[in-house]
Amino acid sequence: MNKLKLFKFLPTALIVLALSNPSKVYSSPVSYVGKKGHYTINSQTGVYQSCVYSRPECLSLGVKSKIGPSSWKNGDYTYSVSANGIHVYKKSKEIFEDTFAKQPSTETLISLDGIGQAKLGMTYGQLKTKLGKAYQFKPATLIFPHLVGRGIAIVHSGKIQYYAFGSINGQISNQMSDKNKIDALVTYNQSYKTSAGIGPGSLLVDAEKFYGKASIRYGETMKGKEKFKQEYVLFPKAPDDSPPHEVGKDGYLFFFLKPISGIYSKLENLDSGFGDSKTNKFKSGTTIQWIGLHGNGYNLF
Repeated sequence: MNKLKLFKFLPTALIVLALSNPSKVYSSPVSYVGKKGHYTINSQTGVYQSCVYSRPECLSLGVKSKIGPSSWKNGDYTYSVSANGIHVYKKSKEIFEDTFAKQPSTETLISLDGIGQAKLGMTYGQLKTKLGKAYQFKPATLIFPHLVGRGIAIVHSGKIQYYAFGSINGQISNQMSDKNKIDALVTYNQSYKTSAGIGPGSLLVDAEKFYGKASIRYGETMKGKEKFKQEYVLFPKAPDDSPPHEVGKDGYLFFFLKPISGIYSKLENLDSGFGDSKTNKFKSGTTIQWIGLHGNGYNLF
């Protein structure tokens, strides 16, 4: 199966990071997570969006409504965002406020750049130097939808933090050399979360509050005589909905479930891996099993 055919079936959901200064100009949207909803600002384009969980639709205001670095006006309503929260006023009277949730530390953050201290593009050797002697690096093998991934497990206090998979000179490599460039990362560890507070072990219904209605796809992969089942999730409210084969230089995030969590009318075309079996219905209590990301041109998932 060629590269473009592989990418045809890959999810494209991306996550934006919550940053501390909304007045600064950013090249991409900045999202804040509150108790009542989530809010996105793109200071470069001047767009503001709020999605309050108790309301069916999100509010979007363009640059014409902008009245300050982080304030927008819509008729009698004024929306003001700070690093700590959002305040909405109607004719100078506050009618709504929300406090932003504390963000994960850089030690446990899942982002488009990497997982924790491991970043796409650094080498195994650089990661070892950064983490120090308290961490162990052990050979590891994981089964993915399209290939067997051989990389390293990063272990701290006897617990696997995440897995790293690398390449040398742009080619996927199974070697454990310190020169391997990290091109993919995976974590099952529930200590690691995105800026929205979503990580392995998070309920899918909670992820939907931030990323929108989940679309689940199921497939089966044969490795020799053994069958492996896999389910991943696509979310509609991704900040960048690029086609799957146009992999961004900063990577994609991939959300996988424990199969079979979706409720399907029938399972179709499974001989070719991920087929036409998709649904937006899932079992009560469904959780995200693992999250992974890879960089440009790497097709581990």
